[in-house]
Amino acid sequence: MSVFSKPAIHENFFCQHCHALLPYGTKQCKYCLKEIDEEHAKINAFINFQLTQASSHANIISTSDPAIIFFVFGALVTRLFKREFYVEIPSIWPFIEITFSLFWFLPVAAIIFWFYRYGKWKMIDDEEYQSKRQSMRLSLRMWLAAYVFHIILLIAVK
Repeated sequence: MSVFSKPAIHENFFCQHCHALLPYGTKQCKYCLKEIDEEHAKINAFINFQLTQASSHANIISTSDPAIIFFVFGALVTRLFKREFYVEIPSIWPFIEITFSLFWFLPVAAIIFWFYRYGKWKMIDDEEYQSKRQSMRLSLRMWLAAYVFHIILLIAVK
């Protein structure tokens, strides 16, 4: 599954009477046996669907966080190789630097895309969503710090 694709989620909603989780389309709660208001079910299912999708997408994106170590190590190794091989093949190094930087920008782009798609819900009072939102902020900060390190290496090591 791609970090840019939407995860498959089943539509559920919470009963307005007993707050039990029910599949969308249920007409009567199987726990409290009360009738389900269709409008409540529709709105609640939509909100629950979006929150679950945001959480699943954040989980997929956060699996790329350990790659920050490889990015930093790769930046160091690239700088060392440039010192050794730049004289022999100087025209290839700009291409190597651009390709390296663009490839490792994919996790940052996925995080920015997550905030574009799901990050605007500031008033949602859902612990899991707020936790994932905080996790995405932390991931973005770590990746940006790694990119600052990479830029410092580009400037300092010629």
